[in-house]
Parts: sequence; structure tokens; C-alpha cells
Amino acid sequence: MTSMLGHHMNKSVLVSIPSIFGNTEPRHCRLVGIETAGLWLESDHFSRLVGGSSDAPPALVFVPFSQIGCLAGAPAAAAPSAVASVGARTETSRLRRTTRDTAPRKKSR
Repeated sequence: MTSMLGHHMNKSVLVSIPSIFGNTEPRHCRLVGIETAGLWLESDHFSRLVGGSSDAPPALVFVPFSQIGCLAGAPAAAAPSAVASVGARTETSRLRRTTRDTAPRKKSR
């Protein structure tokens, strides 16, 4: 798993951390480090949570894998509306797989 994550090092990712953010909405973070127990993430969201000012540098935090709801690669310049479209695409692809897997198959001769 860490080899797949390595492709996203020092890049923007979308991550959902319900225990920190209080909901499942994914937020943009920069993946700074990977360890066997979790990820080092950097984000303005973390700075705001600890009471930092809006001009404070992004905070770096370690998040255990057990606290991460989901993680997806994201373009660095993606707008917050892109978060909603990622969720919609994920739901659409899940529905397609479900429909395809349960659709009756034609018998071949």
C-alpha cells in the first residue's frame, strides 16, 4: 500500500478524517510522509483547528490509518466543488458495478 501512496508524496490529496474534522467531507491536504501506522499530512485546515490565524503556515500532523475514512489523489488546483464531484463519481461508479454484477446474464448456446 505504501508504494501506491508514494506516487502522491508532496502532492495534494483529498482526505476524510471524521475524528478530526467532525464529518466525512474530504479536505485538501498535502501528503508529506508515509509511515507503517499512518500518514503525515499538511493543511491549513489543521492550523485552523488548533486556533491558528488565517495567515499561519499550514500545520503538519500525523494521522493514523485507523482514523482515515478515505484518501484519494487530487489535482493541486482543484476547487472545493471538485470534492463534491469526486463523491458523485464514486457513487456513480459504485452503482454501475452493483448494476453490472446483479444484471441477469444471457445464456450462450
